[in-house]
Amino acid sequence: MTSTTREKSQILAEAEVAKKRASELDIEVVRLTKKAKKQDEGIQAQRVAIEKQGMEMRRVLDVFAHLASNGLLPSFPLNASPSSTPTNDLASGTSNDETNS
Repeated sequence: MTSTTREKSQILAEAEVAKKRASELDIEVVRLTKKAKKQDEGIQAQRVAIEKQGMEMRRVLDVFAHLASNGLLPSFPLNASPSSTPTNDLASGTSNDETNS
């Protein structure tokens, strides 16, 4: 075998290895793309669930505000946001009028 023939054989062998590696990488890209899509769908589902919980929380706060405005729930702060509402005020049974006296 001449050196030129060996070089051609070596180049062909390297090309086959590179082709196989490219195919493996294509398969990996497809796998990772599917995985990323599935994760994106999960994230979107979580966002929808969080939005629904937020709407439910606003409805609950509206109910509490309505009860408080009718005197049925004396300790509920009417203008509180969900993040600033202390939970112990609701549980303590004390109204804002009682704590300010």
